[in-house]
Amino acid sequence: KVRLAPFGSRVRFIQARFDEALGSADLPGPLAGVLLDLGVSSHQLDSDRRGFAFRAGVELDMRMDATQVDAPSAAQILNSEPEEALARIFYEYGEEPRSRGLARAVVERRAATPFRTSDDLVAVLYRTLGRAPRVKEKARIFQALRIAVNDELTCLERGLTEFREAMAVNARIVVI
Repeated sequence: KVRLAPFGSRVRFIQARFDEALGSADLPGPLAGVLLDLGVSSHQLDSDRRGFAFRAGVELDMRMDATQVDAPSAAQILNSEPEEALARIFYEYGEEPRSRGLARAVVERRAATPFRTSDDLVAVLYRTLGRAPRVKEKARIFQALRIAVNDELTCLERGLTEFREAMAVNARIVVI
């Protein structure tokens, strides 16, 4: 905001899902440009109450918008999705080579005890790998769940289409 302040009213900052951004903004006409930041804020990841971290005892939430209590949390997805859907999530969003084995272990574990915290998921990952998971391995699985919880890729795809249709001729889109 500070860097773009000299542009005044020509710049609008919108904090919203990509597929809801244009609907939440009162835009006067075609867009001259779009800047999308796809990154996840370290403030979100560092907050234990948001449920993104794999630190001990953190509740498995992972919803970007904490006010959307009707959307399923990461724990709810782990406790309810079929094995095939979990394997797809781990493979497609986390590039996990042992996605099927991990999904099977999740289903077996939840039959005895539902998932609630990061410890629960890390323990299943430990059992699947046969050793303590590396930070990078935990990060991939937690990333996969976060993407699924927030339906990030579908929102981005719809949003990009909407932005493209709202842009003026010769406009630019920049994605970080």
